[in-house]
Amino acid sequence: DSPQSVTHGQTTAFTLTPSVGFAIDSVGGTCGGSLVGNTFTTSAITGNCTVVASFVALSYTVTPSAGAGGSITPNSPQSVTHGQTTAFTLTPDVGFSIDGVSGSCGGDLAGGIFTTDPVIADCTVVASFISGAEDTSTSLGAVVGPVALGSDVNLLVTVTGTATAPADGTVEISADTGESCIDAGPPQSSGSEATFGCTIAFATPGPRLLTASFSGSQTHNDSVSAAQALDVVRIADLSVSIQLGDGEIETGQPVTYLIEVRNAGPDAAPGSSINVVADPSLIASDWICEPVGSALCSSETGSGDISTLEELPPGSGLDFTLVGEIAELVDGSLILEAEVTTDAAAPNHVVDEALGNNNATSTALESRIFSDGFE
Repeated sequence: DSPQSVTHGQTTAFTLTPSVGFAIDSVGGTCGGSLVGNTFTTSAITGNCTVVASFVALSYTVTPSAGAGGSITPNSPQSVTHGQTTAFTLTPDVGFSIDGVSGSCGGDLAGGIFTTDPVIADCTVVASFISGAEDTSTSLGAVVGPVALGSDVNLLVTVTGTATAPADGTVEISADTGESCIDAGPPQSSGSEATFGCTIAFATPGPRLLTASFSGSQTHNDSVSAAQALDVVRIADLSVSIQLGDGEIETGQPVTYLIEVRNAGPDAAPGSSINVVADPSLIASDWICEPVGSALCSSETGSGDISTLEELPPGSGLDFTLVGEIAELVDGSLILEAEVTTDAAAPNHVVDEALGNNNATSTALESRIFSDGFE
């Protein structure tokens, strides 16, 4: 491809070599001459001149066809440039499913789309179909649990055909506790996958197993998903606080505490454990319980430390008044600790997602008065 020096009246020849996928198109320029095969010979040279070779990309014919039971689109021969691919859509008739694709082009079938390998020669694509519905598999999307009692839970189901996605049919999601929902379609489809979805609000707490079933398609067989476990819980926000009735304490003197237990909801908290302990223990201590809102005290009175299981409706609580005599304080302080906890086990299934207010501590220091009247 470098300039050539030619004696006046002589000719010179050039060899044209197309790249892979290209063919010789023509030779132009000012030298004149003739092309035989891939050799171009100039006319007799009588002055400076040029030889310009042109090449053209090769193209091939891809011929599609379809057997009985379906169609292929496009259904006419396609011209494809060397090294490129082309795609065809396979559509089975009602009562048929895609069996496979043969021919000389090679390629891959994904859903109902067949894409050839890079085309390097004339070739064929032959779609075949089989009588009968296409098999499916059904899977239920993962649900991050636990879920709150009464809340809407959005559930997604994927139905996958062996070659194509179903365009019809119904999915039902059911729990072993009786709840269910139905999506009658049509689904959203991509490739061989169809996506269905529906919503369930669970009215009772506790664990359950969910399964999804696909049925009613004219082109695809029924299938059922594996079971997926889901835990439904009550959500409560329990809190406890302590108020000391007097700012100073003395050994042998009475002391009064107010312990307030509350449930901010949104759900009831049956089986809530309330524990109040003094260190050192109070002498001859007694307590009374007073309900707040719709709560009820399981015991209205008691003695000693408080340890009780209570049902706390949302927006309600219990007030405990604890009275006792202060024992000898070795280090000069009286500590009262209170705790309220939910019952996550069956049958209550209560979860408290805000644990920072479930404990309270009151530390009171003894007022030391000496015989001379000074502290």
